This record gives sequence, C-alpha cells and structure tokens, in this order.
Amino acid sequence: MKTFTVLYIDDDSELAAGTGLLLKAELAAKNIVTRIFTSEAQINDYLARHTEAPEEQPVLAIVDLWMLDKKTHIPNTEAGFEVIKSLRRLFPAIFVVVVSGHITKETVTKLSAYRAMAVVDKTISPGVLIRKVEEALKAMGTLP
Repeated sequence: MKTFTVLYIDDDSELAAGTGLLLKAELAAKNIVTRIFTSEAQINDYLARHTEAPEEQPVLAIVDLWMLDKKTHIPNTEAGFEVIKSLRRLFPAIFVVVVSGHITKETVTKLSAYRAMAVVDKTISPGVLIRKVEEALKAMGTLP
C-alpha cells in the first residue's frame, strides 16, 4: 500500500521545528506522512534512497529556495531550484510549493520553467501554509 508523503524542505531549523512540526501533526491525523529536511544534503540523501522505499509516494513538496550550506555557511541561492529539478525527475506529478523570503519577478519567471505550482512568501503564517497545503492535497484527490 502506497503512503502519501509531504516533504518539507527548509534550512531554517526554527521554522522546521515550528511550522514543519505543526504541518506534520495536522497531516498525520489525515494519514499523510510529513518528512522534514533542514539541508540540501538531507533531501538529496532521501531522494537517492527513494528507490529503496518505492511504497512511499511524495505528492507535495514545500521547498525553500535559498539554503545555507551547512559546511561553509554560505547561502546557496540555487539550492531550491536544484531540489525542485531532482523532485521533478523522480516524481513528475509532485505539487511544489515554493516558500522564500527572496521572491522577485525574475524568481517567479524562473520558477515557471521548474513548474512550481505555488509561490508564497516565507513570512506566511503556519496556519495559512497548512491550509494551502490541505487545499492542494484536496484538489489532487489525496484528501477527501
């Protein structure tokens, strides 16, 4: 039996501990697994191992665009784009929600090539983000 999974990818550990865990609790009540990643390396490891766990099907990913390289402490402004590219390769139908504090007109234009389904400012409240995720999951037929 396939398990529907939401991926929450944000290098901000405080947001992951707050918003990510709230989302995880909310979706767990609806039998949806939430996986939280706080670095590009963590999500890349998960994606590399996905062939070992094909019963888990990510249906939605929340992706921060800029991620701090945990070794160099330098912001990687392309990290989110690379993650989206990898997600699209493995899960072509995945719904991608981009969350960023660095949204510009150019960023939105660039994201259209990556087929990001929604783009929201990182200052969005956890409750609003959870509602948007639930709306997307309902529209996809994952939630009743």
